[in-house]
Amino acid sequence: RGRIAFRWDRLARAIEPAGATAPALYASILRSLAATRDIEYGELTFFGDTRYSPRGRAVRAVLERAAEILYRARLKMPADVYEGPAMNHSYHEMIIGHGKCFSTVLIAEPQEPADYHCAQFLATQMALAERGRSVVSLTLRDLEDASLRALEEFFRQAATNVRARR
Repeated sequence: RGRIAFRWDRLARAIEPAGATAPALYASILRSLAATRDIEYGELTFFGDTRYSPRGRAVRAVLERAAEILYRARLKMPADVYEGPAMNHSYHEMIIGHGKCFSTVLIAEPQEPADYHCAQFLATQMALAERGRSVVSLTLRDLEDASLRALEEFFRQAATNVRARR
């Protein structure tokens, strides 16, 4: 409990999410945007090292499973997992420009180097929101096993909620 903070205040479209838990709110936002065909693709971007750091590789594995169970299996839409800031707001604006992408950006506290990753994390959200793109964020307390289990459970519950109310 308290290991993940979920924010959806940068969504371009006014959505009244339903649910008492963060995963249920996330699922309701996805359902709403998918039902109106405002989104056709999902991406999960972690702002930190997902290649060389063992903890970062563990985050990537959780996100890969989330892409599969939530987006591909439940919502029947493609999804990708990225490492930020390599895939930052400039990338999104140049490459994923069709506007039908639902971006979930993630960061853990504290980060090394904290200022750089945090700045890119915030800039990406701002750039996407300014262009009317759908973007939400998840902030992890840390990258310890308990937080990674909480992240896995977040997406598992979101997938259950998407399926239960579709």
